[in-house]
Amino acid sequence: MNRPILIAAAAAALVLGLVVAFYNPDVRPAGSLTVPDSPTPVSSASLAPARAQDPGTAAPQVMPDEPLESAPPEETLNTGPVTVDLGGHTLYLKDPQEGRVARLRLKVVGHNEAVAREVRLRRSELLRMLYFLASHREAEGALGEAGRDRFASDLLDRFRNVVRTGPIDELQFEGYEVVPRPAPGHPQH
Repeated sequence: MNRPILIAAAAAALVLGLVVAFYNPDVRPAGSLTVPDSPTPVSSASLAPARAQDPGTAAPQVMPDEPLESAPPEETLNTGPVTVDLGGHTLYLKDPQEGRVARLRLKVVGHNEAVAREVRLRRSELLRMLYFLASHREAEGALGEAGRDRFASDLLDRFRNVVRTGPIDELQFEGYEVVPRPAPGHPQH
């Protein structure tokens, strides 16, 4: 019967010893707030500039209440349209009789630098879309300015579904032409 009482007393002594060892009266529990009864007067001496002191004994500097200006976020550095060149491409069109190809230089005009960055990161995915769409496009439907514009419009819709950072303003097909497929072994321009 004495044994359980001794165990309980030892446990209580241990808890009391831990509380005393780790008790810090300067630390307040979270959520406690001390409000002074009256504001502390500020003397003109405390507002005077600090005198040169030994660096080891200098008082810590107090930061101003207003936040310091920070560098603007990277996305806001260039908020105008940004053009990303995705290079020149020869695209095999759906044309079993004549085997025509479309040649073009693709440029993507993004709304800002963040869109341009995402276009660069997704370059391979976007180019796969370009080649896939071209391989399913009839050569007759790709001829002329109207064919170029339809192709660019269809591709723009697909690119906008992939790029989520912001809007893609336009696609530019520079040097667009539909020509006969070069013979094997002949260099492509």
